[in-house]
Amino acid sequence: MKPTQQTVRIRGVRTIIRTSAKGKVTTKPALPKEWELQAAQVRALRAMPEYGKQFLLAGDQNAAKRGPRAQAEAVAAGMTTGEADMRIYLPGGQLRIARQSG
Repeated sequence: MKPTQQTVRIRGVRTIIRTSAKGKVTTKPALPKEWELQAAQVRALRAMPEYGKQFLLAGDQNAAKRGPRAQAEAVAAGMTTGEADMRIYLPGGQLRIARQSG
Protein backbone atom coordinates (compact mmCIF):
# COMPACT_ATOMS: atom_id res chain seq x y z
CA MET A 1 0.00 0.00 0.00
CA LYS A 2 1.23 3.48 -0.86
CA PRO A 3 0.99 6.29 1.74
CA THR A 4 -1.62 8.94 0.92
CA GLN A 5 -2.57 12.40 2.11
CA GLN A 6 -5.60 14.52 1.43
CA THR A 7 -7.06 17.75 2.78
CA VAL A 8 -10.77 17.70 3.55
CA ARG A 9 -13.31 19.65 5.60
CA ILE A 10 -14.62 17.98 8.73
CA ARG A 11 -17.38 19.97 10.43
CA GLY A 12 -16.23 23.02 8.47
CA VAL A 13 -12.56 22.73 9.54
CA ARG A 14 -9.84 22.01 6.98
CA THR A 15 -8.16 18.78 8.07
CA ILE A 16 -5.27 16.73 6.69
CA ILE A 17 -5.89 12.97 6.63
CA ARG A 18 -2.79 10.81 6.21
CA THR A 19 -2.77 7.07 5.63
CA SER A 20 0.58 5.35 6.13
CA ALA A 21 1.90 2.49 4.01
CA LYS A 22 0.79 0.16 6.83
CA GLY A 23 -2.78 1.54 6.79
CA LYS A 24 -2.59 3.74 9.91
CA VAL A 25 -4.81 6.81 9.56
CA THR A 26 -3.92 10.10 11.31
CA THR A 27 -5.49 13.55 11.14
CA LYS A 28 -4.32 17.05 12.00
CA PRO A 29 -5.62 20.56 11.36
CA ALA A 30 -4.53 22.01 8.00
CA LEU A 31 -2.80 25.37 7.84
CA PRO A 32 -4.93 28.29 6.62
CA LYS A 33 -4.84 29.12 2.92
CA GLU A 34 -2.83 32.19 1.90
CA TRP A 35 -5.94 34.12 0.88
CA GLU A 36 -7.51 33.49 4.30
CA LEU A 37 -4.46 34.99 6.03
CA GLN A 38 -4.42 37.95 3.67
CA ALA A 39 -8.16 38.55 4.19
CA ALA A 40 -7.62 38.58 7.97
CA GLN A 41 -4.81 41.15 7.54
CA VAL A 42 -7.03 43.35 5.39
CA ARG A 43 -9.93 43.19 7.88
CA ALA A 44 -7.62 44.12 10.78
CA LEU A 45 -6.02 47.01 8.88
CA ARG A 46 -9.35 48.41 7.66
CA ALA A 47 -10.71 48.27 11.23
CA MET A 48 -7.94 50.56 12.51
CA PRO A 49 -9.04 54.17 13.15
CA GLU A 50 -6.03 55.39 11.14
CA TYR A 51 -7.22 53.64 7.98
CA GLY A 52 -8.14 56.20 5.33
CA LYS A 53 -6.54 59.03 7.32
CA GLN A 54 -2.92 57.91 7.76
CA PHE A 55 -2.74 54.98 5.33
CA LEU A 56 -4.54 53.14 2.55
CA LEU A 57 -4.01 49.64 1.22
CA ALA A 58 -4.31 47.84 -2.07
CA GLY A 59 -3.97 44.20 -2.95
CA ASP A 60 -4.14 41.75 -5.80
CA GLN A 61 -3.54 38.08 -6.50
CA ASN A 62 -0.49 37.96 -8.75
CA ALA A 63 0.42 34.42 -7.67
CA ALA A 64 -2.97 32.86 -8.38
CA LYS A 65 -2.85 29.62 -10.35
CA ARG A 66 -4.13 30.17 -13.86
CA GLY A 67 -4.50 28.28 -17.09
CA PRO A 68 -2.35 29.28 -20.09
CA ARG A 69 -4.85 31.81 -21.48
CA ALA A 70 -5.62 33.44 -18.11
CA GLN A 71 -1.88 33.57 -17.36
CA ALA A 72 -1.21 35.34 -20.67
CA GLU A 73 -4.00 37.83 -19.92
CA ALA A 74 -2.59 38.49 -16.41
CA VAL A 75 0.90 39.11 -17.81
CA ALA A 76 -0.53 41.41 -20.50
CA ALA A 77 -2.39 43.33 -17.76
CA GLY A 78 0.90 43.92 -15.93
CA MET A 79 0.80 41.28 -13.19
CA THR A 80 4.23 40.04 -12.23
CA THR A 81 5.19 36.82 -10.45
CA GLY A 82 6.81 37.54 -7.08
CA GLU A 83 5.17 40.95 -6.72
CA ALA A 84 3.79 41.75 -3.26
CA ASP A 85 0.13 40.79 -2.71
CA MET A 86 -0.57 43.83 -0.52
CA ARG A 87 0.71 47.38 -0.57
CA ILE A 88 0.25 49.98 2.16
CA TYR A 89 0.35 53.63 1.09
CA LEU A 90 1.57 56.11 3.73
CA PRO A 91 1.65 59.92 3.79
CA GLY A 92 4.33 61.60 1.70
CA GLY A 93 4.14 58.97 -1.04
CA GLN A 94 5.77 56.25 1.05
CA LEU A 95 5.00 52.67 0.07
CA ARG A 96 5.27 49.57 2.28
CA ILE A 97 4.74 46.07 0.99
CA ALA A 98 3.49 42.93 2.68
CA ARG A 99 5.36 39.90 1.36
CA GLN A 100 3.57 36.57 1.28
CA SER A 101 5.30 33.24 1.31
CA GLY A 102 4.57 30.83 -1.49
